[in-house]
Amino acid sequence: MKIIKRVLLVFGILLFLLIGTAIAIPFFFKAQILAKAKAAINEQINAKVDFSDANVYMFRHFPHLDLTLTDLTIEGINEFAGIKLAAVKKIAVTLNLSSILKGGPYEINSVAITEPKIHVLVSKNGQANYLITKPAAEVDTTSVQFKAKLDHYSLTNGSLIYDDASLNTYAKAKGINHEGGGDFTADLYDLTTKTTIDSLDVRYDGIAYLSNAKANLDALFLVDQKNSKYTLKDNDLLVNALRVKGDGWIQLKDAGYLMDLKVSAPENNFKNLFSIIPGAFLKGYENVKVGGQFNFDGTIKGLYDSALNSIPALNFNLGVDNGKVQYPG
Repeated sequence: MKIIKRVLLVFGILLFLLIGTAIAIPFFFKAQILAKAKAAINEQINAKVDFSDANVYMFRHFPHLDLTLTDLTIEGINEFAGIKLAAVKKIAVTLNLSSILKGGPYEINSVAITEPKIHVLVSKNGQANYLITKPAAEVDTTSVQFKAKLDHYSLTNGSLIYDDASLNTYAKAKGINHEGGGDFTADLYDLTTKTTIDSLDVRYDGIAYLSNAKANLDALFLVDQKNSKYTLKDNDLLVNALRVKGDGWIQLKDAGYLMDLKVSAPENNFKNLFSIIPGAFLKGYENVKVGGQFNFDGTIKGLYDSALNSIPALNFNLGVDNGKVQYPG
């Protein structure tokens, strides 16, 4: 009996020490993690970054470590001084604890972003407020290293304003929910995503193309990190009642974007097309009598580079056959 009691006593002491260590570790490493994170941010960008609070948790996803930032803001400087590029309610990052104990590289397992508000501005001369990263020659990438093998990442209840004076384009999206996952450490990997938008407005050259539209996108991308190329493997986009398919790729260049994209509407019911007309998708739309067929396809091919005043070649075909609309009453 004495031996059993001693074994139980030793086991209890070890268990107490393990629990105590697990509780204490977040406090021990909080300052280190925050200092590294702030250093990494400050080294990488030309902007004002702030957050109201940061916490480290052990037991939420044990044996991983959770880092949470609250009320994160990114504010522009110079031409965009006083304009917030981003305001985020909360960012929760799950880190591999063993990578922290080793001193890096720090492995990121998951990221959850809650209520982000993004405001993208592009001036008439092509200057953009999201171009906040410093030139590669000015950045020390040896001090902090991260690896991102994301089992899951998510964005909840976000909003976006894209205001591009150089292209006379304005877009606003509310209620953005997005999730996905992929092995970001690999040179070539599949990125699986799912996106929903509660309200989407798009204007180009003073013309409203979408107004308070709803959108859903399930998409699988092939990501080629070495060549900065993103290829659509499988996708399903639904805007109101209009279903659209896309194929092709986009590649980031030293300046601008090179793209070769094709879009089409697999369903040729005119009522589906009618649903995206601004003001058409209102209460009672399901009772509107819409008849006829339509065909839609298009291509976007070439280089977009604002500095060179280069835009891709656009070719869209839209045909309506025997279209008719009758509202109730």
